Amino acid sequence: MNLENKVAVRVPNNSCALAILEQCNLIIGTSANVSGMESFVDPDECEKNISDYDVFIDNGKISSKGESTVIEISEDEVVVHRKGSISKEEILSLF
Repeated sequence: MNLENKVAVRVPNNSCALAILEQCNLIIGTSANVSGMESFVDPDECEKNISDYDVFIDNGKISSKGESTVIEISEDEVVVHRKGSISKEEILSLF
């Protein structure tokens, strides 16, 4: 996936994350995943494996429905780079 000159936007479905975003308007950061490992759902495991962070918020275990769907939207097409819990059709229905 070539991400040069592109911006990724994440839309969380989590009340804690949404409350923080409402106050901050914008958060910039990298993924809290280790490449090649499964995503963390337990904050204790995440904290043991991730370092060098400014703020760590423990909002309890994540009741994950799978990985995030990653799409690329350009002027004339929508490309799914990673199929996750939300389908391309569900995303397109929002436009």
